[in-house]
Amino acid sequence: MSAAGRRPVLIVVHQLGYGGVSNAVLDQAAMFSEAGHATTILTLTADPDLPRLDALRESGRLGAGVGVRNVHLDHEERWRGQPEVPDPTGAHALRRSPGLLVERGEDHTSCYERWFDPYGGYVAFARIREDGTLSTLARNRDRVGVAHERFDGDGRVVRANEVSSAGHKTRELFFAPGGHLYAQRLAHPKTGAGRGVAVSLPGEAGPRTEKFAGLPQWHISWLRGVLDEFEAPVVLAETPTTIPKVARARRGRDETVLGMLHNNQFAEPFSVGSPLRHDHLAVFDLLDRLDGLVVLTEAQRRDVVDLGAGADRVHVVPNMTARVDSTPSVDAKDPRLVSVVSRLAPQKALHEAVRAFSLVRAEIPDARLEIYGRGPSADGLAALVAELGLGASVMLMGRTSEPLAVMKRSVCTVSTSDWEAMPLSILESAAAGTPVVAYDCLYGPAALIEDGVDGRLVPRGDRESLARAVVALLRDPEGAVRMGRAAQEKVRARYGREQVLARWTQVMDAVSGEGSSADGAVSGPVSRPANRA
Repeated sequence: MSAAGRRPVLIVVHQLGYGGVSNAVLDQAAMFSEAGHATTILTLTADPDLPRLDALRESGRLGAGVGVRNVHLDHEERWRGQPEVPDPTGAHALRRSPGLLVERGEDHTSCYERWFDPYGGYVAFARIREDGTLSTLARNRDRVGVAHERFDGDGRVVRANEVSSAGHKTRELFFAPGGHLYAQRLAHPKTGAGRGVAVSLPGEAGPRTEKFAGLPQWHISWLRGVLDEFEAPVVLAETPTTIPKVARARRGRDETVLGMLHNNQFAEPFSVGSPLRHDHLAVFDLLDRLDGLVVLTEAQRRDVVDLGAGADRVHVVPNMTARVDSTPSVDAKDPRLVSVVSRLAPQKALHEAVRAFSLVRAEIPDARLEIYGRGPSADGLAALVAELGLGASVMLMGRTSEPLAVMKRSVCTVSTSDWEAMPLSILESAAAGTPVVAYDCLYGPAALIEDGVDGRLVPRGDRESLARAVVALLRDPEGAVRMGRAAQEKVRARYGREQVLARWTQVMDAVSGEGSSADGAVSGPVSRPANRA
């Protein structure tokens, strides 16, 4: 049996959100679990979003055999069965206090209450659920600042933040369902710089407190404890902020630790020769504490090696797609529809897609662009659409739970990112049988698209070329379908679950000394790269 065998797999990510990294992690977890590995996703966020996890389970995206653990939920669990602490912050007592004057109202968000003391002094602002329980509470602390509290569906406080008059959090308080304060983070009131974390644990002689220099040190301690629970685990740290934590958490015993980069490591302008992104510096500093670093494309591997990482420690394993749709046909397409399915974030540079589409509409007036997703760029994109007078042609559709269905009925999709690693949106569009017109950024589009064969690549920032490529596909729907079929066949041949699992197994064997790496290298020492700032 290979070194990978049926070893347990631990996947470390800060949170399971809605972006590409989260989707890639879910695909990985399902792949490993179905291959017989006991698979657990470890998350560090203070908001594990349990309803979303339940929805992921119900939809099948989070496999029934995949475990999910969270540092906060684990510490909450330790307090289960302890005597409850009712109303630990006094919020409910304040709401019931005699003489409190309450002004009630409702806005676009929810019902609310404004609380005043008997002399008219402002006390707090509360958001109220439909059943009358507290949802959030913001208390006035006069000249000191404000205290914000958040409550669960049963009206129990789960989080409280104290904010200084300078606008910085001075304390973050985390409560278990029974009202126990299990952790608090302290910060400087003038700068917001962390001053440490105190974690409370129940004990026979009463609660005991463990102190840490900050949240990272607490996370490292928790990760170390979790790793100790498993025999010879394979640990995959999936982000530049979790890689250093996992590297420092390992005890150097029987675990295999791999870091994975899901994005371009270069800072603006995101090209070779740029300095390393700030959040990647620690990754390269700690490479000698990893058994290997995994990237998504051969191009990124070459550049990471050129930065000084040992060639025998850097491996290539692409993203996968487990969902390849039926073969596309012209009749299944909306002949004037172009789409984007993406997180609406600055990295995605979707203003480029909107501006390019104004050129498309000049050639094909009834062409339409539908943009699916949510994110911080939404308001700016809406304003740009209005500014360019494209309201009838460019629609912001919000998030979709059926991205392949959107892509399948589109003539083509568009990708205008400033940087990537291997965009899942391109893989998904190919799986749907729809060609992508993409800016040729670092990295991913050039690895996934052969220009003119299964999609179109244009120079990054060249809106005119992007628009011409889209217009050409809209005017040749049969040619677009042929490209889509070619893209779909490439996905089946290279990026299916079986092919990607074989690559992972090859890497695990290589770093365990039982084979060659996915690119033919053998494990060995690593050198530290210098930042080219």
